[in-house]
Amino acid sequence: MAKKVIIDDNIIIKDQVCAAGSHMLYNFAPPFQAEAVDRLLAKG
Repeated sequence: MAKKVIIDDNIIIKDQVCAAGSHMLYNFAPPFQAEAVDRLLAKG
């Protein structure tokens, strides 16, 4: 059974648009991702 995880907008994911509730970061696509995301992906 596939599991789904929802990651809040203030936790960045590589190459995914992230605003974190900030107008200054509107359309920002970071070149890296958060450690929490790396750990979730490693767990499958």
